[in-house]
Amino acid sequence: FFLIHFSSAQTQLHTDTISLKNNVQKFHFNLPNASFQKLQLYLYLQINEDCIFDKQEFISLQINNPSKDAKIKQVEFARIYLPSYTKQSLISHEIIYDFDMELWQEWLKKDGEIIIKQSGKAESLKASLNLEYEEGEPLSNLLQIIPLWQSDLQGFSYEEQLHLSTNDIPLPQDISTAYIQVLVSGQHTEEFCHHDDAHFYFIHINGKEMAKREIWRDDCGFNPIFPQADLWYDSRPNWCPGLKVNPFAHMLSKKDLQVDTLQASLSFQENFENNEGIESYITSAVLFLFDKPEKKLNASIQKIMAPNTNLWHHRYNPICNNPIILIQNNGQDSIHSITFDYGYNYQNDNKFRWRGELSYLEQELVYLPAPNWYFYENQDIPHSFTVHISSINGKEEAYVMGSRTSEMELAPIYPKEIKLQLKTDHKAQDLSLEIYNDNGDIIFQESDFKADSLYAFPLHLQYGCYEIILSDFEQNGIETADHSASLKIIDATNDHLIKEFHGDFGSQLREQFMILR
Repeated sequence: FFLIHFSSAQTQLHTDTISLKNNVQKFHFNLPNASFQKLQLYLYLQINEDCIFDKQEFISLQINNPSKDAKIKQVEFARIYLPSYTKQSLISHEIIYDFDMELWQEWLKKDGEIIIKQSGKAESLKASLNLEYEEGEPLSNLLQIIPLWQSDLQGFSYEEQLHLSTNDIPLPQDISTAYIQVLVSGQHTEEFCHHDDAHFYFIHINGKEMAKREIWRDDCGFNPIFPQADLWYDSRPNWCPGLKVNPFAHMLSKKDLQVDTLQASLSFQENFENNEGIESYITSAVLFLFDKPEKKLNASIQKIMAPNTNLWHHRYNPICNNPIILIQNNGQDSIHSITFDYGYNYQNDNKFRWRGELSYLEQELVYLPAPNWYFYENQDIPHSFTVHISSINGKEEAYVMGSRTSEMELAPIYPKEIKLQLKTDHKAQDLSLEIYNDNGDIIFQESDFKADSLYAFPLHLQYGCYEIILSDFEQNGIETADHSASLKIIDATNDHLIKEFHGDFGSQLREQFMILR
């Protein structure tokens, strides 16, 4: 049973919330026989606050292969490692994950089924799905999806399956672009905790190496779900607790595609020193084949990173400085300039022209000049941010997915005279404290700290936007003996506590704030 809701041109399909008591659960959608310019899947995952997933548990999201003769019947399109949850990690016990399904729309229309498989026990998880779509011309002129390799939930054994089978793929004549997308993460022993044990995988196309990638993720200390239990901030073989596994994309060259039959193989780096803690690599890889895009010029705004109240971006939100967006070229021609109109509360009264070089399917982060956040009236406090593409390479027209809006909160207002109070731990030499103004200049910097000490830094700041950054180069935060706050922001005029931060922050704490006239 599911409900259908209509909001402007977008339609949403909802499933019921069910308990993931079994290792496999299926969700079904009835999509219309149409083309979609937007097809977004949302997973609402409910986690019991008393449960800690600390055995490298993950869930795999899969879709049925419509080909009756396919060797891989259910194809993985996403993988999420479950968080080593603590009660302080989330305001809500529900985490929302989103997935762009635009490339998978033909498969999903034929079958309508999403399969969730979980490694380990699942008695404390509940899930529901929401599929949001908008009919229209797809962004990509996709020809074919070809699954290449896929392990089960236990992965390919590192000792026994270093070299995966070679795929012979007949190619259609009208291919313009192709890339291989790889989802890979390592299951490891408790002793595995060193980057020295990280290994590479290699992809060979037509007998020649075309890609090499390290199976490693070193940004777990920036995990937006924090704090968590155990060593949540440690680097791992391409996964972090609570996060999606990042897919690796490898573009094939024009020369690679100038054959009737494409040969593709994947192998893992051999272990020569016998110090390996890896047990297996959970792996899935898919080849996407594309015809030329329908439009010569087309670009989309993929994400608004800031300002945004979304959980996944709260490490660097709220802001009073530069909005950050992710763009992608979806047209035949290279893009050399894009003009953006943007502002808060649907007032696109700011304009910026980006210049660069963006080929088909390439993405880039764009930092927009900061709007004037300071002079809003009380009844018009910023609560949303909108950015719109008005022209590409100087040509104005309506671009598919060329506009996006995010919910936002404005950075807080602090008094001109504040005091920063920092409590260090026994590894104080790993810490640095900096303050930047709205021009990106460092106006305060301190890194020569002593162990287990208390510091106070009085500051007198002028009108503007500022950002405090407390960094720990060991990525494990500050471990004070009494578990008290490691950083406090205090009103220097009356010693009133404005805000405090505890030490289990991983790699970095960031706080933007405003000083008004």
